[in-house]
Amino acid sequence: GDYKHTTNRNAEKYDLYFGRSQIRIMGNFTISQDPVLVGNGTDNRTVVPRERIWNERYQQFDVAVTFGGIYECEVLRPSATLPNADESYFDCLMPSGVGSNHSIHVVVRNATYRELVLGCTEEMKKYGTTKWKGQPFGNCFPPSSESDEFVVAKDFGVTFTYDVPVITSVKPSRGRNMPGKTARVTITGQNFGFSAREIYRDQCLGSSSLSCRQLFTNGAILFNQSCSDIELLTSGATGAEVESEIAVNPLAWCHNPQGYTLVCQGAFSETYTECVERCLDPFELCGRRCPEDTVICDVPVLGGTQQLSLVVAGVTATTSATFRYDNPIVYSVTPPEVLAGTSSILTVTGVNFGDYLAVRYAGREIFVTEGQIVPQILKPFDESLTLNTTTMLWWDHAQYQTCFSNSLPENSNPVPAPQRQCNAGRVLSNAISLSDIFIFGEDAQRMVVQGPVVESVEGQTLLSVDIMAQSLGGRSETTPENTSFSFRVACNTQPQTIGSRLHQFYLGSEDAGQTALAGSALVSHNERLWLLAGQTATQPESSEVWRSMFTGLGWSSVTADRTWWSARHNVTSCTFRDVLYVMGGASHAEAKAFNDVWVFAETADVDAYFWRPGIPSPNLVAGQAYSPYWIQVTDSAPWSARSRAQCLVHNNSMWLLGGVGYAELGSYGEWTTDLWRTRDGFVWELVLPKGLWQGRNNIRAVMHTDGRLGMWLVASVQEQFYNTMFSLDGRDWRFPEKACALTNVDVQDMVAWRGYMFLFTTACHDLDDENQDPVPCGSRPSAIHTTNRIWYSQNGRSWLLARLPYQVDTFLRPVSTQYGWQGEEPGEFRYDFHVAVHHDTLYVVGGFKHTLPRVGGNLARDADGNFAYIESTKEDVWMCKSFLESSILCNDKSDQGLTGEDYAKRTFAEGPAVGCAFRNSFDFKRAPTEEAQGVM
Repeated sequence: GDYKHTTNRNAEKYDLYFGRSQIRIMGNFTISQDPVLVGNGTDNRTVVPRERIWNERYQQFDVAVTFGGIYECEVLRPSATLPNADESYFDCLMPSGVGSNHSIHVVVRNATYRELVLGCTEEMKKYGTTKWKGQPFGNCFPPSSESDEFVVAKDFGVTFTYDVPVITSVKPSRGRNMPGKTARVTITGQNFGFSAREIYRDQCLGSSSLSCRQLFTNGAILFNQSCSDIELLTSGATGAEVESEIAVNPLAWCHNPQGYTLVCQGAFSETYTECVERCLDPFELCGRRCPEDTVICDVPVLGGTQQLSLVVAGVTATTSATFRYDNPIVYSVTPPEVLAGTSSILTVTGVNFGDYLAVRYAGREIFVTEGQIVPQILKPFDESLTLNTTTMLWWDHAQYQTCFSNSLPENSNPVPAPQRQCNAGRVLSNAISLSDIFIFGEDAQRMVVQGPVVESVEGQTLLSVDIMAQSLGGRSETTPENTSFSFRVACNTQPQTIGSRLHQFYLGSEDAGQTALAGSALVSHNERLWLLAGQTATQPESSEVWRSMFTGLGWSSVTADRTWWSARHNVTSCTFRDVLYVMGGASHAEAKAFNDVWVFAETADVDAYFWRPGIPSPNLVAGQAYSPYWIQVTDSAPWSARSRAQCLVHNNSMWLLGGVGYAELGSYGEWTTDLWRTRDGFVWELVLPKGLWQGRNNIRAVMHTDGRLGMWLVASVQEQFYNTMFSLDGRDWRFPEKACALTNVDVQDMVAWRGYMFLFTTACHDLDDENQDPVPCGSRPSAIHTTNRIWYSQNGRSWLLARLPYQVDTFLRPVSTQYGWQGEEPGEFRYDFHVAVHHDTLYVVGGFKHTLPRVGGNLARDADGNFAYIESTKEDVWMCKSFLESSILCNDKSDQGLTGEDYAKRTFAEGPAVGCAFRNSFDFKRAPTEEAQGVM
């Protein structure tokens, strides 16, 4: 191309299409020089015809040339000063085009044919009957052929190849690796062939010629540059079929079986190409002028660092550019802890995990038969695999996967992620479920994967593992707060998990006067117990407020002069600076959770501090006593709407942590991970956006002293798997050293009392085991009923199971019984109840009771004969003033509340019938005397 000759410089034509180039064709263009008789039998003459490249006499070219059947080279007129006497070469301008090996077709005008036609004058045509091409030809000598006046020169295999595409840059050169979120890149360079497609597209759509099929064989490709040429369809395909195949197929298959490429979507289409009309008036149909130096396309989902190149007319560019996909980023792993020695389903959230490449690109559903050509696919970046690609196993390694690596010891030198060993296991994509999600205000991805099994090491209670997401060799970095999860030893693996202490509860009142509520807030405030909001067996939420007498009994409804906060359940309440706060909660009727803050203006001083203009207040007449009412501090606190949040008072601040967003009945909302505090009730400060309890639920918190006063909480990593953590300042949260996990229980409430933390739980316990460990319900015959139990701990490292209360049977033996507030029949238990410390006494109030009623003196049964349990709310109040060593009740001969007759019958020397060393204590069926309470 671009052979320039000085004589033809002025003959070049300016054209708005790109890519025209002048070439010289050399050869013999003369057909014959034999004389020929022209005219008719009476009027004729002899001429010597000769073909000329430019026939001066007739002012026309005798030569025409095309390549590939479509590219017509515009012949240039030879210079008059330098005549081409031997007619051995001519120059022409090649039009815009693409592709290679276009065969030449030279057509020479037959001079003899022309002389015979021109030698028959109009006068001669009047005489005679000869016709030529259907028209009167008189009696003239006609040409021997009527079909054409051109003769095609013999093809000697001369071909023409257009310059291959050249890439100079790709911007941007990196991008995300997620479906629908990959980069839209602009490729700049030369020889991209847009003009050729604009000129010849219409005539090539229905043609199956090689040149026409090449016209549509274009693409921006990644991943494998081994293709020397590409043939998408068989030679019988038309240009339109090739164009359609390019548009819908994300793959480009090469002639070479080792060639395998992925297509950058939208390249060479008019989706992103900006073309302009060649004429000012588009109705002149001059065509359009499209850029030859720009291609815009959307890179496919892939991963790693790839070479991006162009294929134009089946020819791959000699240059390429590097495109790098962003490495995966892991946002979170849940659950953050699992039980040592077990495997758990892990949910890994993040971005740039890739996609189902095996399905999207490799066609996993296509079965490979014997003799079928299967490309030897290149190995992924930074991997060394020798897998049989006919089974598509290669893709299971190349696309997304998870690598589990034992966490590095503290203070050790960091190791880059690509160099970390998967010594805790690896899960390939064929065992991972990948989905798209929306989280933290952005599109993200979620992998669900079966985690590895890591056994505990003797002397260790916690082993940490880092998870790395990998996509075509690109790995995510590890950060302890986002990518680490742990294997923790269960508390029941310790030699002894049942303690020696027990509670003695007694019924304070069977009907204390308050509404039977569950899901309420129970708080001790101003020498009274307060019960706020909740739900009943028939009403999903309530705005009721109840207040007890000094003793915690004798409840009465608290009214105000105006409507306060709306009906809701699971509100948060606590006393801060002698002011009662109510926050948050949820309402199924309104289908939302709340983030409002209310205070009870119990005195005029509280009213004066919190009242602001616009807040309704009681209308008092002169001399009328102050009337308490509720003040809404804010209807939209900066923390998200939530219910079941925990409120603590520490370091002159009120702290809010935990809580769950709104969820429909029967479903679960998202538990929050942030921590907030306020010093005045008005201004809230975000202390931690992500607490140590991230990924956990059912959060319970108390203030507890373990040498120093701190904030303590338990939270469930997954169902029935509880961690303990603490903080002295609210910012630095830690797990107690060598802390175990409390498993197979559901925590209903948590309180701190008399130097201990107590967890009120529901679970199934193995009653045949000495430790009475909690186990999955129904896993053994001795653990078929859910029951209420209490766990206690002073340091949070381990939890001990409190012993059940006992009563004396007719044989004077102590027999364990259920807590009175649980119920008497097997299978009865209480849940969603409330526990509070009031005047150094534990109170259990309300909740739902899974109970077995009696009908006509018999336990209720359904139509199938099974026990017919029902759910009901309770208005009783239970109290506990003792948490004692069981040996005290067994060996102390003072009156502990038993009648004198019972005490006289007690015998401590008659062997195991009493069982004081293991199963000891008697249950108190009545409230103890004041003297007995003091002893206890």
